[in-house]
Amino acid sequence: MTFAQACPRCGEEFAGDDRDSVADQVVAHATDDHGHALDRDIVLAHLDGRHPHD
Repeated sequence: MTFAQACPRCGEEFAGDDRDSVADQVVAHATDDHGHALDRDIVLAHLDGRHPHD
């Protein structure tokens, strides 16, 4: 299974077979490139195809 997430701010794509690795990349990108502290649990929810607050 491939997990993928696009940055809503700049469109950069993150993808890979390891869900945790993709989540780490997305969180690091949000912090490093956009100065945004993104909650890893929200990223994991999106990678699983569910709403983060459900």
